[in-house]
Amino acid sequence: MDIQKILAAVDHTLLRPEATWEEIRQICEDGVAFGCASVCIPPSFVKRAADCLGDKLPVCTVIGFPNGYSTTAVKALEAADAVANGAQEIDMVINTPSRGAVHNRDGYLIRRNAVECGLPCLTSLDTANAFLTCCKNVKTTQLSVVDITKVSSFLNII
Repeated sequence: MDIQKILAAVDHTLLRPEATWEEIRQICEDGVAFGCASVCIPPSFVKRAADCLGDKLPVCTVIGFPNGYSTTAVKALEAADAVANGAQEIDMVINTPSRGAVHNRDGYLIRRNAVECGLPCLTSLDTANAFLTCCKNVKTTQLSVVDITKVSSFLNII
């Protein structure tokens, strides 16, 4: 897989709380120049970035970031506002308790629904960290994209 194919699947991201508009604008320009899938930015910059980018690159934002502690109603309102402001992709953090047996069922239901809707979904920091470590350590010529639904029964992960 060449670098352009990888970049075309990457959300160029800047989510630091102290980010300035100048930094966000630069991320937008870089995302267009590099051929990224989108730019992922804080919700407060979505309208300005969407106006700046037009149809050159989709704008993604995060809801409930970083801990997912907001209620469902608040997240729904934030997501609707982001879409109204021009966001074309929403990454939502969903908090599930880490103690007790219920979180295992919650994680399963979240993953199952994501797969059924065709949405990418990582439900643990361990999984996300393992994915990122793998990406850092593998040569780009060794990467390929595989539909997880085609290997999930073999891996017994969903």
